[in-house]
Amino acid sequence: MELYRNLQNYILRKATEKDRFVLPNHEELENLKIRFIDIGAADGLNQRLLFLAPILDVTAFEPDYRSLEKLSEILESQGVRNQEVLPIVLNSEKGKVNIYLTNKRT
Repeated sequence: MELYRNLQNYILRKATEKDRFVLPNHEELENLKIRFIDIGAADGLNQRLLFLAPILDVTAFEPDYRSLEKLSEILESQGVRNQEVLPIVLNSEKGKVNIYLTNKRT
């Protein structure tokens, strides 16, 4: 439990590229698997989570077809080994919804 609390504290403070690998009990991470749900996953994992990539089982929800095609490649390049990418909109109500896509940089 302490390891999870340390991870949570680490992620919540704004870790930088320089200190992202400094984590108490780092050896224990190798034996963990963490289920991570990413809603609106277009750009892959947040920078603060990259050090966890090898132990994450990611389920990514991304309804934007323009991002969907590259999302698996992005996650793989970030070090995520176990992933499921779903082209689904999550909403609080059942049924059809309109989604409004933002302009994407090319």
